[in-house]
Amino acid sequence: ASALALNIENDNAQVRLAALDSLVQIGESMGALPKDAVAALMRVVANSERDCRLLAVRALGAAKAADCAGFLAHRLEDGDSFVKTEVINALSNMGVEIKQLDQLIDDEERSVRLAAAEALVAFEGEAALDRIVDFAFAKEGYNRLEAAKLLRRIGVQKANPPLIAVIEDENRRREWQVAIEVLGVINSGNNAQ
Repeated sequence: ASALALNIENDNAQVRLAALDSLVQIGESMGALPKDAVAALMRVVANSERDCRLLAVRALGAAKAADCAGFLAHRLEDGDSFVKTEVINALSNMGVEIKQLDQLIDDEERSVRLAAAEALVAFEGEAALDRIVDFAFAKEGYNRLEAAKLLRRIGVQKANPPLIAVIEDENRRREWQVAIEVLGVINSGNNAQ
């Protein structure tokens, strides 16, 4: 890993990407990377082009490099939605709580919203129920199927009542279709996974 880390800032783009990809694989299989490799990955995250930043963040997350969690959390302000998504995934993989999840779950970019919703369920479990139900209806139900899968993970018995309440509410008629689809997914057994 240390030898690969020497090449992640190489002048040759193919060498950089290959070295970064290898560090992701090592991080995934070993669950850790040496400090010099972590330091080099942090430099790439701070200074490199997007493809390299994405792989560097992924490698840090795979290696569960929690020492750099604060550094990564600052990258949530990155204007690139792909980088933000990868940072959310990395921090979640490290088991680090992300304070901005409530804002990120409403992000304009779909990939960021989905990663934030996944992280919210990973961190809060059943306590995320109401937020994920709201997520199912947000943006006119655009994320309803993904939200349904998350609700299923939280628990069918817990997720059904708030959705049934929507169907029983005449004032929420416009949301009935979303509620019915979500209920269908969370109650359909193994096919929902």
